Amino acid sequence: MEQIGTCILQKTNKDEKDFYVTGIGASAGGVKALTTFFDNMPQTKNMAFIIIQHLNPSHDGLTADVISRHTSMEVSQAAEGMVIEPNNVYIIPPNKYLRVEDNLLHVCQLEDDEKPRYSTDILFKSLAKNYMDKSIAIILSGASGDEAMGCKVIKKLGGMVMVQDEITAKFTSMPHNIVMAELFDFILPPESMGKQLVNYVKNSTETDMVKEQSYNNIIEVIEGEEIESISIAKRIDKRNKYLEMELKQTREALQTTLEEVETLKEELQSTKEKLLASNKELQMTIEEFQSAKEELIIVNQKYSKKIEELTGINNDINNFLSSTNIGTMLLDNSLTIKRFTPSIQETINVMYFDIGRPINHISHNLKNINVVKESQRVLDTLTPITRESQSLDGRWYVLRFLPYKTSENLVKGITITSVDITELKKATEGLKKLSQAIEQSSNVVIITDTLGNIEYVNENFTRKTGYTKEEIIGKTPKILKSNTNNDSFYDSLLKTIETGEVWVGDVYNLTKRGESFWEYTTISPVRNEDGKITNYVAIKEDVTKQKEIVQAIKNSEKKFRLLFNKANDAIFLYGFNAKGTPNKIIEVNDIACEILGYSRGELKDMSHFDLVSEKSIIDIPNIQKNLLNDGYVTYEIDYISKNGDIIPVEVNSHVFMMMDKKVVLSIARDVSMRRKNQELQYKLEEEEKLLKESLEYDRIKTEFFSNLSHELRTPINVVFGTLQILELTMDNVTEDSNTNKASRHLKILRQNCYRLMRLVNNLIDITKIDAGFFEMSLQNCNIVNVVEDIALSVAEYIENKSLSLIFDTDVEEKVLACDPNQIERILLNLLSNSVKFTEPGGQIMVELKEKEESILLNVEDTGIGIPKDKLNIIFDRFRQVDKSLTRNHEGSGIGLSIVKSLVDMNGGKIDVKSKEGIGTKFTVELPIKTVDEEISNHMLPIDSEEIKHKNIERINIEFSDIYS
Repeated sequence: MEQIGTCILQKTNKDEKDFYVTGIGASAGGVKALTTFFDNMPQTKNMAFIIIQHLNPSHDGLTADVISRHTSMEVSQAAEGMVIEPNNVYIIPPNKYLRVEDNLLHVCQLEDDEKPRYSTDILFKSLAKNYMDKSIAIILSGASGDEAMGCKVIKKLGGMVMVQDEITAKFTSMPHNIVMAELFDFILPPESMGKQLVNYVKNSTETDMVKEQSYNNIIEVIEGEEIESISIAKRIDKRNKYLEMELKQTREALQTTLEEVETLKEELQSTKEKLLASNKELQMTIEEFQSAKEELIIVNQKYSKKIEELTGINNDINNFLSSTNIGTMLLDNSLTIKRFTPSIQETINVMYFDIGRPINHISHNLKNINVVKESQRVLDTLTPITRESQSLDGRWYVLRFLPYKTSENLVKGITITSVDITELKKATEGLKKLSQAIEQSSNVVIITDTLGNIEYVNENFTRKTGYTKEEIIGKTPKILKSNTNNDSFYDSLLKTIETGEVWVGDVYNLTKRGESFWEYTTISPVRNEDGKITNYVAIKEDVTKQKEIVQAIKNSEKKFRLLFNKANDAIFLYGFNAKGTPNKIIEVNDIACEILGYSRGELKDMSHFDLVSEKSIIDIPNIQKNLLNDGYVTYEIDYISKNGDIIPVEVNSHVFMMMDKKVVLSIARDVSMRRKNQELQYKLEEEEKLLKESLEYDRIKTEFFSNLSHELRTPINVVFGTLQILELTMDNVTEDSNTNKASRHLKILRQNCYRLMRLVNNLIDITKIDAGFFEMSLQNCNIVNVVEDIALSVAEYIENKSLSLIFDTDVEEKVLACDPNQIERILLNLLSNSVKFTEPGGQIMVELKEKEESILLNVEDTGIGIPKDKLNIIFDRFRQVDKSLTRNHEGSGIGLSIVKSLVDMNGGKIDVKSKEGIGTKFTVELPIKTVDEEISNHMLPIDSEEIKHKNIERINIEFSDIYS
């Protein structure tokens, strides 16, 4: 490395290269220009070419195969590290850019923010830096790019820039940019560039002044772009030596030329002398020639007529070839173009000056066909080939390749013909689409002959009718005939179509399965070129649903009119005038006439707002404004009837379009009763307020009785305790008549204490239940054990009353959630009732049964029974069945009421069946459910003696109403 100032130059051997490198930039329209360029590029062995074609990344780019057909040079796609060699063409890969360094190609990936159009600029700059004055840039057809900077560097470093002229360029942006920047050396069409390029390379010499300017430019570029090549000093020194050598060679060449000129002068003098000598010989030859000329005139006259005939024939052939639309091309055995018609140019890009050129040098506009290979195949096999192909502009052609034979049946080449079949293709596709459209049509299509025999039906016919095509072809459409249409209907139809007119109408037909359907049918005659009817075409659309809809609409309209006129509310229909105020009423229903006392004709001569009372008229403008703005409005207003009565109404008005005009539908409901109801509602609310105050008072009163019951219970407990003390005292006293008498009185006192306790307990429970303070203690209990223990605990007492107690169960164990204390109370109360109303010698049965989701507890006795008219009151509070003074038991009439409440609180229900003189059966149904163990196990265990004592006390309390 050598450093001069701030510029570092790297030594390279590019000056030692003896060939030129040409970079060619192109984009849109560039393929045609490239092929033309290489078709006309003379052979050279001291040049290499690099092609850059920047297109959209979605395109595949130029391929080596395309260019290789137009040049004898080696063509290949550029690869990383490939050595640049003369007589080679390198093509940039798609979506990449190329750089040249040390005579090597470097392929680089485009970054996300780079575009393909910068690839030409990148290549040109690297060419200029590496090949200096042996770098050449060619700009061909293309859209706007960024090649100007690269061309500028090539020019500054002594290279050359060649631009395609804008007349031949399909896209002129790229050439135009270079011309406007004045960076070009030549402006040429592609076919002229090759020759000029070879001349430039051959005669590339410059004057010292130009070379000096080039050196200055070299220094400017090197300083501006920091080209790391060779040092400036050595580069200039080497360039001076090169110029000195060129000047020396030029002087030597000039000296040689002068010597050659002298030699030519001497030769010319010698030639002049020879010409004088030969002039005599020429005179003799002229005389001989004159004699031959006379003979030729005679021969010419003989063949003149034949020439005229051949000329006419040739003219006829030329006119035929020029006028025929069949493209034709004749190739010889080497596949060289001999002749062609103008029409062949639609498919093969051939010009008149291409005659004599090989066919493989000519491009074509056809897809998926190789003209050269097909031609060679016919030449090898002598077998004609026919191919269909589509051109790049979308047209279709039939190409035929045939051996070209002479009159002696010798093969002298091949004939290529092309016929444009685009219209035929379109017609065929059209017929195919028409056929598919008819076959796939949602309508039924039938074609008959003139006698009505069916020749064709589409697929939808078979789906609709159930007949197959085989079953229907040859039949007449009458096979679908239903009895709805009579013969005159079909006679009229036939008469219409036979006269050549189109018949349109609805036909009611039957399917093969006998199902009916409606078809909207159009029958049209089909005429031939002579205008004669040859067939009939029937197109049928299933309108069964439409018919049903129309009928439904008619029915709906009938119902609407009935509803409109029979509605309980007044209905008005009216429109607007230009100022937006209501017009006269369009329609009104019967109830409106009835409410207002006007006839329909009188109301139709009025505006809707003419019916409004003077009191409500002030609200009309605001109502009208809201109606027009929102499209609907609800308001209350007073109508005034014909006889002057005020009718309060609630009006719902809606704006909608009818026949392109805004109309209003107003429904007015008489709200006289509603206003009265509102007044009653106000009074009801006042009374409800008083009722709430009364209920609050009752709640306070209930709370008071609850407290009072507790107060009553306290002295009863004191009396009861004293009684127990007295009984203990009496047990220690010797028995006598007074003692027995006292014991009897104590027993009476104890029983009445129990009675009073039962009454207070019931009173307290009723108070708690009414106040919502009664608490249940639900536990998971074996209901069988609970009921059995209660039954056994009262068995002795019941037997002492000369009654028998039977306990039975069909389930051994069933755990459910209940309050065992309340279950005990329920059962004891029911057993107490049975004991009260069953005569001695009777029977009481306690029974448990299991249902799917519940347990049934039955208490049945053989007592006196309950009258049928009293069964519905036994669970009512303070109601007793037996109110006679002779009853042998007491009661307050609230026991069974409490039982029902307790059953309800346990989630169950109670029922009673009874017959007088036979007995009564109570059934308690409890649901089978459980509670969480944490909830059910909160009860603490109690000593069994204490439980026994409490059970005896409960029994005594519950049975206290029964006399001994």
